[in-house]
Amino acid sequence: MADDPKNQPHEALNGLWCRLGHGGKAKISRACGLTPRAAAAWKVVPARHVGRVAQLAGLRPIDLRPDLFPAEDAS
Repeated sequence: MADDPKNQPHEALNGLWCRLGHGGKAKISRACGLTPRAAAAWKVVPARHVGRVAQLAGLRPIDLRPDLFPAEDAS
């Protein structure tokens, strides 16, 4: 199921928490003006927070939410 595009945003969020390590949810929640519990409840990074979260994690927004961005042209 890892290749299922519907699972990509959820898998990206799991990878985000692993990438940020201990205290990552608190760091993200502070940057987004949320409680850590609210950020921990995300199933995917909400569209309004993608840019900020991507910047903090050193990722591209498309890495977090490929469903929000058009596929890059392979040619």
